[in-house]
Amino acid sequence: MAAALLAALLMCSTPSARAQVADGNLWTCDWAGLIESIARYGDTLVVGGFPWNLGPASGAGVPVDPIDGRPHERYAKVAGVVHVAISDGCGGWYVGGEFTGVGGLPRRNLAHVRADGSVDDWSPGPDGEVRALLMAHGRLYVGGRFGVIAGASRSRVAAFDLASGEVMEWAPQALGWAVRALAFRDSSVYVGGDFEQIGGADRYYLAEISATTGQATEWNPVVWGIVEALAIHDRALYAGGRFSRVGPDARKYLAAIDLDTGRATAFDAQIDRQPEYIYDTGPRVRALAVACGRLYVAGAFDRIGGQARESLAAVDLETGEALPWNPRLDSYNGTHPWMPYVHAMVVQGNAVYFGGQFQTIGDDTSPDFEGHYAAAVSALTAERIATWQPRTNGRVQAIAADGSSVFLGGDFTSVRDWVKHLGLAAIDLRSGRALDWSLNTDGSVKAVERIGDRIFVAGGFGVVGGKPRANLAAIDARTGELLDWAPNPNGGIWSMARHGDKLLVSGTFRRISGQPRNCFAELDPLTGAVTAWDPNGDYTADAMVVDGDRVYLGGGFDHIGGVSRVGLAAVDATTGALLDWYPGPGQVFEMVLDGDLLLLGGYLQLGGGERGFATVNKFTGALVDSGLGAVVLDRDNFTSVIVRAMSASNGVLYLGGDFDVVNGERRFDLAAIDMATGTLLSWDPGVSENVWSLLANDVDVFAGGHFWNVGVAPQSGLVRLSAAQPLTRKPEPDPEPIGPRAAVELAMNNPADAMGIVRLVLAAPSVVDLDMFDSQGRRVATVMRGETVGAGTHEVRFATAGMRNGCYFLKLTTGGLTIVRRVVVLH
Repeated sequence: MAAALLAALLMCSTPSARAQVADGNLWTCDWAGLIESIARYGDTLVVGGFPWNLGPASGAGVPVDPIDGRPHERYAKVAGVVHVAISDGCGGWYVGGEFTGVGGLPRRNLAHVRADGSVDDWSPGPDGEVRALLMAHGRLYVGGRFGVIAGASRSRVAAFDLASGEVMEWAPQALGWAVRALAFRDSSVYVGGDFEQIGGADRYYLAEISATTGQATEWNPVVWGIVEALAIHDRALYAGGRFSRVGPDARKYLAAIDLDTGRATAFDAQIDRQPEYIYDTGPRVRALAVACGRLYVAGAFDRIGGQARESLAAVDLETGEALPWNPRLDSYNGTHPWMPYVHAMVVQGNAVYFGGQFQTIGDDTSPDFEGHYAAAVSALTAERIATWQPRTNGRVQAIAADGSSVFLGGDFTSVRDWVKHLGLAAIDLRSGRALDWSLNTDGSVKAVERIGDRIFVAGGFGVVGGKPRANLAAIDARTGELLDWAPNPNGGIWSMARHGDKLLVSGTFRRISGQPRNCFAELDPLTGAVTAWDPNGDYTADAMVVDGDRVYLGGGFDHIGGVSRVGLAAVDATTGALLDWYPGPGQVFEMVLDGDLLLLGGYLQLGGGERGFATVNKFTGALVDSGLGAVVLDRDNFTSVIVRAMSASNGVLYLGGDFDVVNGERRFDLAAIDMATGTLLSWDPGVSENVWSLLANDVDVFAGGHFWNVGVAPQSGLVRLSAAQPLTRKPEPDPEPIGPRAAVELAMNNPADAMGIVRLVLAAPSVVDLDMFDSQGRRVATVMRGETVGAGTHEVRFATAGMRNGCYFLKLTTGGLTIVRRVVVLH
């Protein structure tokens, strides 16, 4: 009757849905990082994964001070990657690359940012990346790998009228991969890149195009390879890239071409690097600048003009001979043979600003130098300008200057204030900042689990916080200190699960805590001692779910207890003995319980076909094809659909992984499903790449993985989103008691973890009933039943450790009064 009454009180009106807005205060991961696991402890979020760093989200394009490198206070954050930028001549910037938003507004691959940091309404939206920009004679020329821009067919190159912002009729229509470089002289546009035809003529990699007609001129140097950089001085066009000849003349990677004849001049810098490395497709020239009576050259090389120079040099404009100017870049004491390399460069005043990847400059190896991706040196002496330290946490691929600012673009995600966190970090959710926990690992962290005040981390590592810990460690959740607990498994740990007051672990180990165990073990979280639980598998489980007297296992194993079970099994929760339950084969990455159903995510071969998601009966293993069982995922490129992460809360199931389509609608790698009906919800954050981890409650959704932006927000690897709402959500209960307010007060710790702590205030002695119900109106705990409680303040405790994460309702009945409070259980 009580459950029915509560269900009646909570039935049916659908609240307005919250928009899925990314929390811009949450620190973000670097471009190369991967967040594989997420756990929450109150206001602390613990994340684990592949080594990365964390910092405030800056986006991939930032204007900085030319003296100290400090970012401007106001600028438009770019969500994606910036390949090129130029000054608009008025304190603003034109920015091109591969991105979805600028300054919180939808902008695809090309945008104009004004001097005050606001974003221009101009939005041409090319359908491919932008690699080159040039302003000349009232026009903006755009090059890249696109076919349509501003709604017009323009293959790889286009021009816009700067006054109106309209695309012009000028249309050389390059055929090939991309236009990568642009230069202007007199009434001609010089176009370099990776193409075979342009302006109506056969032209290989470099062409002169009439600025009036868009047609190719007779000038035709016939370059044998890709052109990536152009610069003009007097009657010579300097071209750099990945080529070997210009017409009949051998010119490797850099040439000066006569603007009248199209023939290579006597200039020959003889660039080389040995050996050649595929990693950066070097040797190559990426950037050129004429200044101070010399040609500055940047790229990936170790010799130029007859001298040893590492990827940055100055040469004589006439001969190509190397000048004494030598910044002497180096990389990690020579341990990375493909470095150093320089992607971008600009000369402004007495400074050469450049970006790429390197470790040291000249003799300067001081600890304060953190210019691994961007630095500045004197244009005359090549000495490092020590005051300029923008500290990007990733590669700088574009640099522009306008006299008062330097614009940096690339694939970085944070500047200046980022902190190195390798494999493991804790974030204060109130501020969004990483906590000062010194818990770097020397390998990846694949799982995080919490029991009480202990956080357990597992993966493939040997050191945590500078101390030896083989693949499994425990941390004090209150202080962030590494605990002495050390079971020392002799193989990696891929997954963990809480079993009452014990910890289940699975991995590739054969011994743990000094005892033989094949890939599965149950540990005491205080002592590390092994219990009798022993499923005896032949490989690891990626997911384990405890349900009463059984544990469901999903992963990459083929046998459990010596019996064939490919990727899926159920074992006894006490002994680990194999049960008969077996839905069929698959590699399972995640599992979620939903009443009598077990939801499976991974790469599955169930029901006669391949699928990334399936629903089975948790008792029989039978495949369910209705409701959630009818959810269908797909990919455009015919590769396998994989669900890597799932989390359920408040009647919503969140799916993350590798997919493009859910129930026939576009959803890239992250989606929300109504659990009652299996309907795809409109919630669509728009992550750019794969999601590997999820943690949801009825307010927030945390997603981790290997992505670079979320919609128009520059959140990389980690994002906090507002939760989706189910189709038939029950309304919020009335927070006010039915009856005199002064008579009763009811409160509870919210969220609750292992223990619910109820504060009860009574004005007079009363007979009390106190119950906890789930979101479906089912009683999950009877805390008090017909108990006489005296007047005053009382504290009542009850266990919530066995309850699943989610929304619950605490109901108090006393003397004809009923109070309902909504609470969240979050382990």
